[in-house]
Amino acid sequence: TLNGLYRYDRIQVTPFPTAIDNLLKENRLFHGASLPHGLFALGMLSGGVAVIDREGRLCQMIDAAAGLRDERVYHLAADREGALWLALNNGIARVAMPAPLTRFSADAGITSIVESVIRYRGRLYIGTHLGVYELDTANGPPAMFKPVPGYTSFAWGLVEAGGDLLAAGDQVYRIEGGRAIPIASGWVSTRTIYKSRLDPNRVYVGLTDGLAALQLENGRWQDLGRLEGVSELIFGITEDDKGNLWLGTQYAGVIKATTPAAVQDGGTRKLTAGITRYGTTQGLPELQISPAMANGKLYFATTQGIKHFDPQRERFYPDSTFGTAFADSSGYVYSLREDAKHNVWIIAGGKRYQINGRAVPQPGGGYRWEDTPFRQIYDLGEVFTIYPEPDGTVWFGGSEGLARYTPAIPKDYNLDYSAVIRRVTATRRDSLIFDGIAPVSDRPELPYRDHSLRFEVAALSYDDIGSNRYQFMLEGFDSDWSNWTDETKKDYTGLSEGDYTFRVRAQNIYHHLSGEARFDLTIRPPWYRSWWAYLLYTLAGGGLVAGLIQLRVRQLERKSHELEQLVAERTAEVVEQRNRLKLQSEKLAELDQLKSRFFANISHEFR
Repeated sequence: TLNGLYRYDRIQVTPFPTAIDNLLKENRLFHGASLPHGLFALGMLSGGVAVIDREGRLCQMIDAAAGLRDERVYHLAADREGALWLALNNGIARVAMPAPLTRFSADAGITSIVESVIRYRGRLYIGTHLGVYELDTANGPPAMFKPVPGYTSFAWGLVEAGGDLLAAGDQVYRIEGGRAIPIASGWVSTRTIYKSRLDPNRVYVGLTDGLAALQLENGRWQDLGRLEGVSELIFGITEDDKGNLWLGTQYAGVIKATTPAAVQDGGTRKLTAGITRYGTTQGLPELQISPAMANGKLYFATTQGIKHFDPQRERFYPDSTFGTAFADSSGYVYSLREDAKHNVWIIAGGKRYQINGRAVPQPGGGYRWEDTPFRQIYDLGEVFTIYPEPDGTVWFGGSEGLARYTPAIPKDYNLDYSAVIRRVTATRRDSLIFDGIAPVSDRPELPYRDHSLRFEVAALSYDDIGSNRYQFMLEGFDSDWSNWTDETKKDYTGLSEGDYTFRVRAQNIYHHLSGEARFDLTIRPPWYRSWWAYLLYTLAGGGLVAGLIQLRVRQLERKSHELEQLVAERTAEVVEQRNRLKLQSEKLAELDQLKSRFFANISHEFR
């Protein structure tokens, strides 16, 4: 109610006091929702949302400082993923509640790239391009990062050594009593800082033009000088079990400094060591190399994956210890570091993506790659540092701020969800066929002019909508599923008449497949290929054949009649000719008789 919260135990209603009763009254409590793990979300007409536990303690504030664009909340509802949906005065918001990932950016006081993270004496510090910041939890929630006074430079690295917190910037600073105190040295422009594995009171400092060292002596940090013979920009440092330093450079491969030692040269101190350089001829790429120790072995993160060094052949080779993908020279590995549980945390990627995760050692040997819980960290932009804590909490620093992973907050990354078809349109006429709301009980039949179609889809997985990908298949047209794409629409043009079934499935940021959505339809043939058109064609063809037959019969009858006339004429001619011959024969016979009588008379007279 507007007067606060009440508890109903099925018998009576009693007040439920909380630590924020005054806040709820001032901001006018309006609506509430139950969340997983015994939490309650309370929406107010001003001030946003307060999340409390069953004891009435404030757990989290979701307000403008936390990124909520409107603090007037009219309704709340929790979905099956555990997220909280807010009906605001000017729109709808979705808040992952509770979530193992928490982000800190400008609203939390972080306005620059985070290069390093460390916990020192129970307090969290980050190194950014604008200085060193400390997480202030005393006045929260929300927790805010406050700049450490006295530190105005960039901060490439933070390290705890000799019981002190040191930061590397334009020089090395010691953080003490909430302030940054510079350590006097004869060099400037650092790039990285590294605590010796063999001497906890010594740190090595990578410079833009070489390497230097500091030693804690009698409670004070002393400058041991620079390493002779090294003037490259040092990007990464590690120390092997023999005390050799391996220096990764920005542009010149790897430098091995064998058993470095601090010596006094007149009035100055310096480092000496045997120097060996390795470059492209020994199997290394030209750019940015960061060495690291893991499980007692030496590895090198490079722009061509992870490599190891073969001391017998004096050469570097691709290494697949943490997965075959990291031995592929087509992808880069920015850094790797081993935590107290021997997990190896890796920042890697390719041309269009970044991979952040851990290689988990297996009982039988080898490692298992795990990155599913950390895939949402991609919206941090480019990640530059990973800081795992002993309790399992992991911090990720990047170009867009800081993220915290809390494994104690459970999350089901294989939660089932559905792909849906939002809209189907005929593109030639811009005609709506299906609006995604009304159920399709029958197979719609479309005229042939609507044989070019667009299907618009979505996936009901909201953790990172931009990372959802889709596969399509149109049965009756496609022979197989399409390649995965982030496009939420699929066009088909010039389809023939027939029965079709459009199918779509999705894959979310955790690579979990969705349920499949289907849409059945029929495209009717054009009028000239319809059944009645074919009937007309048949009837017309039959009529044409009958007409042709009748015409042929008439032609044959006419020819027969003409033939009969010709036969009659010829017969008449033959009869007439026969009659003439008969007459001529009779005349010849008569002449023959006359001749016989003539010769008989003459013969008689001669006698």
